[in-house]
Amino acid sequence: MWQKDRRRCTVLSVKRTLCERYKQVFEELSATRGLVLYLLSTQTESEAQKDITQEKVQRLNEQNVYLIVRDEIKQGRFSQEANVLGFTDFFCKELPRLKERWK
Repeated sequence: MWQKDRRRCTVLSVKRTLCERYKQVFEELSATRGLVLYLLSTQTESEAQKDITQEKVQRLNEQNVYLIVRDEIKQGRFSQEANVLGFTDFFCKELPRLKERWK
C-alpha cells in the first residue's frame, strides 16, 4: 500500500520511552513526506515526568506528530494538548477512525 497510495497509510512507532525515539522521529518524517506520524510511548508517569516536556510536545505538534501516552499522563499533564492522546482515546477512537480511511 505504501507504494500504491501512501496517503492511506498510517505510521505508528512504538517505544518504551520518548527519549529512545524523539530524535529519530524527525528523520522518519522526511521519509514519509509529510504524513501524520503516531509515536506511542509506554513510559510510566514517573518516567514521563523527566522525559516528556512541554517543549518536546510542542515540537512534535509542529511536525504533525501525535504522541500517545498512558491515560493518566494525558489527563494529568497534557489535557489541553490536541496532539497528545491517551491510550484509551487512541485505541478506541483514533484507530477506528483511521481504519475507516483504509477501506
